[in-house]
Amino acid sequence: MSIAIHIPFYNPNPEKKEGYRKLRRFDYLQENISNLKNLSIKTDIFIHTHNNFLNDKNLEAKIVNHEIDEDKLNKGYLTWFCRSLMEKQKNDYEYYMYIEHDIKFSENNFQYWQKYQNLLFKKKFH
Repeated sequence: MSIAIHIPFYNPNPEKKEGYRKLRRFDYLQENISNLKNLSIKTDIFIHTHNNFLNDKNLEAKIVNHEIDEDKLNKGYLTWFCRSLMEKQKNDYEYYMYIEHDIKFSENNFQYWQKYQNLLFKKKFH
């Protein structure tokens, strides 16, 4: 089994701290990559971003830099840019995940989804 995980990473202000834990967006991203790398299946992570902020970072993920104009970036279109790569990968992985940089996902979440995926599919929630 294998999974491709696609994460858009919009980081307009790298040092700004956010959320109740007051972490930078990069801190949340690092934490989530660490969780995702511990899944019980082969995991490939693709980070889709709009600038070179991640170029010198030591992440266990492939960085995909997209050229996107400021207007489209501000409208949230970065979140759509992973679709073309996912389309190219459609025969390479059993599972695909799109997840935001600050949404946690763990092995427990994966096991729960596996347990109920057939029921979800029958109810058209898949």
